[in-house]
Amino acid sequence: MAEKYNDNMQETEACFIFVDLIDSSPFSSFANKESYAKWILMFQYCFNSLAKKYFGEESFIGTVGDEGYAFIPVFKENNEITIIYKTLCFVFELKAIIKFLPYKNKIEKNLDDIGPYGLRLAAGIHYGDIMYTTEPIKTENGAWTTKIKNYVGYNINYAKRVETCSRNGVYSNVYVSRRVYDVLVSQKTILFEKRLVELKGLERIIEVFEIQSAFIFDEDMLEILDEEWRNCINDKNISSINNIKNEYWFKTYFLSYIFQRYQKSKGDLNKEHYEKEFSKKLFQDFEADDPIIIFIQAYHYQKNNDITLAIEKFKIVLEKKPELVRAKIFLIELIMKLLKQKNKPSSEVIYISNLTKELIEYYSEKLTDGEKKKLGEIKTEIDIMLSLK
Repeated sequence: MAEKYNDNMQETEACFIFVDLIDSSPFSSFANKESYAKWILMFQYCFNSLAKKYFGEESFIGTVGDEGYAFIPVFKENNEITIIYKTLCFVFELKAIIKFLPYKNKIEKNLDDIGPYGLRLAAGIHYGDIMYTTEPIKTENGAWTTKIKNYVGYNINYAKRVETCSRNGVYSNVYVSRRVYDVLVSQKTILFEKRLVELKGLERIIEVFEIQSAFIFDEDMLEILDEEWRNCINDKNISSINNIKNEYWFKTYFLSYIFQRYQKSKGDLNKEHYEKEFSKKLFQDFEADDPIIIFIQAYHYQKNNDITLAIEKFKIVLEKKPELVRAKIFLIELIMKLLKQKNKPSSEVIYISNLTKELIEYYSEKLTDGEKKKLGEIKTEIDIMLSLK
């Protein structure tokens, strides 16, 4: 019997992500059919299980061949920034797993044959409204509820086209739409590179943004992945993949993970272990050739109350990437702290006065209420200092 047509549509907003294994075709050209099939099935299992852990059963999650997709609805209990940021964390977790998964499962004896630079994953992320239908389902306790059955909307097509462009990326191959960029750019510590692309079917040039690197230091992120997945992401395998230490997205992802492990550790021995590993990677193993790496160094100094070095590093970050709002906020707070320690105005007052005005005038809509309040208090203190000069 044909399925009954359901036109009882409802509307919500959602975050959309499409991913694609851009190295699967070269891999299939030399791997036998069984090896290739095993790898694709492992990718599908990895994507589906990780997506369900991140987004729950209510989200629309699936895989087709070497591609995966997830539509994450935003209801009252969630908000735009939380869902978008969680989606970003998910895709970087997934990229790291895919990069190192061959070293865990050893699909071929010669791992270099799988790809001398590891296997790469491209992704497109978009956010917008969507229509959906529901169906009744019976819960385990016998009660009836509804579940989303189908999603329909132009934004699904748009997200897929953003992912298609991401295969030509230079840094992470993770592209986001303008809508996603506007949400993340001032709220999180992320570097973007703007790309002008022609999306298939739109017949016009639009802006998309490739993520270069990101420092994810929120304590509630990057905590979902099971440790068994991470066993393959170790120093030995890092050394085995050509140029992995030159990939900005991976270095900042790995530092984010170690930092969060340190933050969450219980007991002095665990904290000491992760602190040593974090410092070694940050100052010895990974070259500081990316502004986010320098930002992490500054943040490390700030956490250790080394204000002078932290200020110096944050200034270097802003010389390279003046649009990084998080660095400006931290820098203002640090210089104010230093001025209070000296208990007298200095030449730095004019510098932070200009930074504060810029943040208030140009980024007010992007700042949290707490940040606006803090900047307002700092501006009042600066005005008093300047009046005493």
